[in-house]
Amino acid sequence: MAKRTRLENVGEVNEIDPADELASSFTPGDNPEGNDGDSEQDVADQEAAGIVPDKPTRPAAHASNGMGDNKRENVSPKMQLNALKRTIMALGAQHGAGKTSMIALAETVTEAAQDGIITEALVGDIYDKFREGVSAKSTYETAGEVPDEAALDRIPATTGDKSREQQLSKLRQFIHLGNKYDSDALDLIRTARNMHIDLLRQANGSDEARRGIKPGSTYNILVDVARAQLKKQREAVEAGKKSGNKHVGLAPVLTNNELSALMTQPIIDKAPMTGEEKLLAAYITAKAAEKGGKERNPVPSDELSNAIQWLRAALAATAPDLLKEHEDKLAQAEADKAQAEQAKAERKAEAERKAAEPKLTKAERQAALATQPTQPAA
Repeated sequence: MAKRTRLENVGEVNEIDPADELASSFTPGDNPEGNDGDSEQDVADQEAAGIVPDKPTRPAAHASNGMGDNKRENVSPKMQLNALKRTIMALGAQHGAGKTSMIALAETVTEAAQDGIITEALVGDIYDKFREGVSAKSTYETAGEVPDEAALDRIPATTGDKSREQQLSKLRQFIHLGNKYDSDALDLIRTARNMHIDLLRQANGSDEARRGIKPGSTYNILVDVARAQLKKQREAVEAGKKSGNKHVGLAPVLTNNELSALMTQPIIDKAPMTGEEKLLAAYITAKAAEKGGKERNPVPSDELSNAIQWLRAALAATAPDLLKEHEDKLAQAEADKAQAEQAKAERKAEAERKAAEPKLTKAERQAALATQPTQPAA
């Protein structure tokens, strides 16, 4: 057991190891915030054990200097990072033991980024530490794809996005969000978490209500929330540049209505497919079979090629407008893809050009500043 820091007139010494109190930062039930009720002694216990305590609101008050202010205790960045890695590894162990810890992972990473403990450069180390804690019961490739506890048996598990790079991309969103919004990021993630779990609970036992909730785990919803907030900030910056204002500050955090739009979907009762629509579906399926994909082999066959040509001819004769709409969408998708690739290539070329530019030394920069003409006094 870690040696406890003793606070004056607070608590007794014969209490449990504080590390056991931090098994998870999310506890379903009447207390969704888990550790929000920690006393000052509890916080001291956690810090003595080398664990960064869970802070439900910001800034957290630490009267460490006896003056009643909010200055936090001096903890070295290395100690903070090591404590974070231990927490991340513990969350991985929970996930590997069949428990849902992905919500806690999102919150922990967001808070650490918000506090300046981690940046994007450490995303690989953080994910690998989580993977290290995952046991054979649940491989790391499925991390983040298992529905969270409130969603079990209520929504189907998603099965995509299993590569390491895609998982790193998800974690990176929380780091960017915390680094950018160093006062509101964690509150935003927790608000979104509570909203999504409430939706799932309200929909329990109602097929109609479940249809109005977008499929996916709470963790993936939180990834969408982080991306939407960062997109909102980028759009605000771009709008400011167009208007000549280079200092627009931070865009407001997503409203409850905006959060709800990320979690819900309209309930649409699809009408039965017409004969022409079924013909188009058969045409699309046949083309996909011929081409193949990431998870299926192509089927090169003269007979299949002939069938595709006959299906297209049948569509052109019976539903030319439907065929044109389909082919226009394909052409637009190809054009958008080409435009995106061109923009990416231009950005890469610009970055390489800037990297190739000679860097001025400190002495050269000072000399350049000294030789600049002074502005005459008005």
